[in-house]
Amino acid sequence: MSLLSKLYTGIWEGVDWVFPPSCFNCQAEGERICPECLADFQELPPPVCPVCGRAQKSAVVCAQCQHHPPYYDRLRSMFAYQGIAREAVQRLKYQNDLGLAEKLAGLLMPYLDRQKWQFDIIIPLPLFHQRQKERGYNQAALLALPIALNFGVKYLLSALVRVKDTRSQVGLNELERWQNVADAFWAEEHLIKGKNLLLVDDVSTTGATINAAALALRRAGALKIYCLTFARTIKGGAHLNLA
Repeated sequence: MSLLSKLYTGIWEGVDWVFPPSCFNCQAEGERICPECLADFQELPPPVCPVCGRAQKSAVVCAQCQHHPPYYDRLRSMFAYQGIAREAVQRLKYQNDLGLAEKLAGLLMPYLDRQKWQFDIIIPLPLFHQRQKERGYNQAALLALPIALNFGVKYLLSALVRVKDTRSQVGLNELERWQNVADAFWAEEHLIKGKNLLLVDDVSTTGATINAAALALRRAGALKIYCLTFARTIKGGAHLNLA
């Protein structure tokens, strides 16, 4: 852990000392996520597609990645987007619980370390400027910053820009999602050309938004593009060996 990472963690510990936290889910005092609720987060088990991270019955490249290879090199998500994990993301995203981001990022760090990816820059998936102005923050950026500090790599907010005000992906089918985010991003070539990147977001559903962002990064000359999300939507609970 870098000095800046320790300082960042210390700031939140100071906030918790002044304003004692309670669990976002059960309101137990003393933790932003209590151990009992944390135990209900469902980590996605292997095997998955080695490219897109889609849960499946064997660790081979899935048919979709074979026929339509994504613009990123790897995508991984730590938790199933359901239950308490879903509630955590929703609270961070829509209820201004900014302290929760530091805890969720802390869960992602050992998971990311296990991937053994080599990257030079961490980039959060950006919001369109008007949407960020309305919300007041970007939840992906709140997840990405402590990760960058912990791994001691450059954190760039300006390298990737959402130039298209897309409608919400909620309620769209898979084809509509891909069409909705087409050409939605633009990347700064002078910042990322020849670099290995880690793109961070909160949730992946079809992977359409991340792939659109990866296309912009690829066009700008990114060498390797790794993608990490906190959670992933699982269709019909497909292949979750959680017993």
